[in-house]
Amino acid sequence: MESKTCDVSVVIPVYNSGPFLRRCLDSVLEQTLKSIEVICVDDGSVDDSLEILREYARMDSRIHIIELAENHGLSFARNEGMDLASGTYLYFMDSDDWIDPDYLGEMLRHALRTGQNIVVNSNWFIEYADPAKREPVKKPDFVREEPSFLPPVSLQGTIFQVVWCRLFKTAFVRENHLRFPPLKCAEDNYFSFLSEALQERSYIFSGPYYHYYQRKDSLSRTPDADWYHIRNFYELAKALRARGIPPSKSIRFYFWDTAWRLDSEYKFNYMRDFMKYVEADVLAAPELYNVFGCYIMRAVLSCDSYRTFRIRYFLGFQWSYRLRVLLNRRWPTVQSILNGEWKV
Repeated sequence: MESKTCDVSVVIPVYNSGPFLRRCLDSVLEQTLKSIEVICVDDGSVDDSLEILREYARMDSRIHIIELAENHGLSFARNEGMDLASGTYLYFMDSDDWIDPDYLGEMLRHALRTGQNIVVNSNWFIEYADPAKREPVKKPDFVREEPSFLPPVSLQGTIFQVVWCRLFKTAFVRENHLRFPPLKCAEDNYFSFLSEALQERSYIFSGPYYHYYQRKDSLSRTPDADWYHIRNFYELAKALRARGIPPSKSIRFYFWDTAWRLDSEYKFNYMRDFMKYVEADVLAAPELYNVFGCYIMRAVLSCDSYRTFRIRYFLGFQWSYRLRVLLNRRWPTVQSILNGEWKV
């Protein structure tokens, strides 16, 4: 690949995306911003994806193809594409989605105007096979007051921690050795949270739309999707600590809802190790967490086995918690749980 600097390098991992790939590539090549390169990483596809990529590469010299002999996963493919990027900015896109014509141009305009290493576009649609089911993403009131600068932790739970609504400065990514973790799903959480933790504030704006296509066979729709979030947050906690960044200033750990899905000794032990690792961070910033979450953390940490947890959680928590709330006529506070005033 020739090393020519452009404004934006678009990295697109591709794996068996034949039915959607042309729509994706057309939307990128038809951008009003022309100073782009499109790095498509074919991750061992066994359908016609590679043939489609080669066809488009013959038509447009901005398209470059990295061919992987076997499937390595989304993170590996993104890292491969990122390594070869020559653009001043990096943009990551999924191969079954598409973007409005001004999408990259507006991202770049905001990045250049603000000088931010990362800018976030809060506008996207969730798309389905039936166009009539299209859903605009609902945003809370404070996000509607755009454009604005916000601390990274305030975005959590309001803006998806996905990379495709973010534009990253390439030098910033490389100077901080940012990589996607070797996990199958939810790797966006790790990359987005870690990159934003390295800066004091995040810049949010409302621009053209990203169209996120919800496939039935998507990894994000599998029963283990939440479990991948836990694994990514554990890796993120380690990365933050290694860099000397207090997590309480940048993120709140998400692991509460997954307690419902702990279905093996391995998952319980992994969750317990994770909670032990981040317990001090939770205690340092209790205002970031809710009552239910803190109670679950105490439940997991107070049990020495998966069997004990199942009994105590489903019998103890599910019933005694509700009974005590009813009898006391009050809800416990986060601090009362963390102080041990509400025993599991």
